[in-house]
Amino acid sequence: MKQFSMKQYGPWLAIVFMAAAILPACKKSSDLGPQANAQVMLVNASPGDSTPRNFYFNDTKLNTQSLAYPANSAYLPLAPGTYSIKVTSANSINPIAATSAGLGSGKNYSVFAYDTLLGGKIKVFAVEDNLAAPAANKTKVRFLDLSPVAVAVDIYANDSLVFANRSYADNVSDNSKANFISVNAGTYVV
Repeated sequence: MKQFSMKQYGPWLAIVFMAAAILPACKKSSDLGPQANAQVMLVNASPGDSTPRNFYFNDTKLNTQSLAYPANSAYLPLAPGTYSIKVTSANSINPIAATSAGLGSGKNYSVFAYDTLLGGKIKVFAVEDNLAAPAANKTKVRFLDLSPVAVAVDIYANDSLVFANRSYADNVSDNSKANFISVNAGTYVV
């Protein structure tokens, strides 16, 4: 039986162990597979003038057609990442509103332009949309108060309080107010 000698094999074993430790660290992030796009819906919730709006993400226009009030786009794919978002009038590249938002892989978002130029400047915010299917016999709704009238409102559906004491753009400072809630499926008087 032949004996194992560290003198004879030691340098080779050291090289094998170093290669085993180094090679996994060299793996490129692109080797992890493609990341799913984020999906973004653009919403022009800005009444007051008749000018359609464009939405730019890192200075690239995302919508193919300008959005008139109260139009929205379909969900549009966008690579995950952090974006500066600008809203412009249809025939201009000068922003009338701006924000930034991080968009996660495989997640859905709505970006709202709201307020009026009469109020000083249009504003914009992004909110994540939970598009998971509701439970059986349920539907999901949300309420965003984007009317620049400074009056708190309660929202009733068939005489049942659904959203209490909602005020202008309260979801911007409290993201939970942009969440969907589940209600029984059916027809409602709101």
